[in-house]
Amino acid sequence: MDILAAYEKVEVTNARVVEDGNRLTGGGVALIGKVLRPEAAMAAELIFHYRPEPPFGTGDPSVAPEGVRTFVEGMLEPYAGPLREFVTNR
Repeated sequence: MDILAAYEKVEVTNARVVEDGNRLTGGGVALIGKVLRPEAAMAAELIFHYRPEPPFGTGDPSVAPEGVRTFVEGMLEPYAGPLREFVTNR
């Protein structure tokens, strides 16, 4: 960041997502929230248990909104049986 600040025409920022004209840059969950919608980013945080500082604050089932938890549980349900079988047979 210090190197970038040396360029007069470069605005240095610590934002998770940056829009500049027809460009959109960012990473991971924050970009998902910007491009898709916040609920999609919340679901991603919950799926990956993104902690300790997730942008949307939903990295654990204990703090995720009920709708997001229900969505993720439904999405992962097809994998529950095979996962239980894998764990049982270990």
